[in-house]
Amino acid sequence: EGLINAVYSVIKSAPSISTLFTFAEPPLKRLVQDQSVNNFQLLVLAYRITPSLFTDEDMNKMLSLFLNYVQKKNIRKVALTTLGEIAFMGFVRLQKDHSEMVKKFISLLYPKLLNCEEAGFALLSLISPMNREFSEQLIAILSLPLTKLLLEGLQKFVSNYPVMAPT
Repeated sequence: EGLINAVYSVIKSAPSISTLFTFAEPPLKRLVQDQSVNNFQLLVLAYRITPSLFTDEDMNKMLSLFLNYVQKKNIRKVALTTLGEIAFMGFVRLQKDHSEMVKKFISLLYPKLLNCEEAGFALLSLISPMNREFSEQLIAILSLPLTKLLLEGLQKFVSNYPVMAPT
């Protein structure tokens, strides 16, 4: 866990260093075998370093796994946070190529599972200002207690939709 966090921190602060690290394949098999925090973090790291490594088939498999994982109480929060991290990084791809799966997640999360900061973070990563329910969804997210994770999500959301941000 320490190594993954260290590499992630270094890459987050100096993205150009990410070229020094490679993955042979997305670590989905590891996650299927063991839903540990380390394996969720490894998946985020792999996507951050090499998003092109994730084929459409891999993305569909990952999203299907996460549909299942976010409904399991024992791993829900880490699954939601991981989903959010990956969805913020790949928001254009998800909105364009996996829109049906995104709709399934939004329907699952809002309003039924929107009861914690991790769910708010994940929902923020998936919603679009172009959606007619956007205002209600954003108000519901903002009604959650403001935490560091939600503030990070709001910052990432605004980065993904800079045209929509107030100046």
